[in-house]
Amino acid sequence: MNQRNTGNTTRIVDYRPELAAVFKALNEAWITELWEMDEHDIAVLNDPEREIIDTGGRVFFAETDGQVVGTGALICHDSKRIELAKMAVEPEYRGLGIGKMLALYAIQTAKALGATEIFLKSNRTLGPALALYRQLGFKECEEPPVGFSRCDVQMVMPLPAAHEP
Repeated sequence: MNQRNTGNTTRIVDYRPELAAVFKALNEAWITELWEMDEHDIAVLNDPEREIIDTGGRVFFAETDGQVVGTGALICHDSKRIELAKMAVEPEYRGLGIGKMLALYAIQTAKALGATEIFLKSNRTLGPALALYRQLGFKECEEPPVGFSRCDVQMVMPLPAAHEP
């Protein structure tokens, strides 16, 4: 594997229209590696502005030395519940902490948006991702995930109110 040392050169940047194709490509790559794209994937990846940003959500990217190497999104379900979704890191950059950077950014952004809960849907075959989410404080939900055929686990993290520490 051709891993690169990201040092202090990785930063999180917000969505710009010219990055829409990168958002789509990163997510299509990991999804189609194991599964097929579903209708929701196609809608979100073809038009992240309408499907995520215009409804109050965010799309963000990890950029290393000017190159986008990862992405994630926050999808608003209502004013208090936000979904962490569409997390992807280029294969050669996995294991370098970029996924953690993206997830921490998502958690902080969800708090800043006033959410009281952040949740995600995933699959048990994605062991390293699930381990990261657990490390960050996500807990598995009892209720089964809905919305994606490939999802067999849902995780949630309560967020403190803005005035709480």
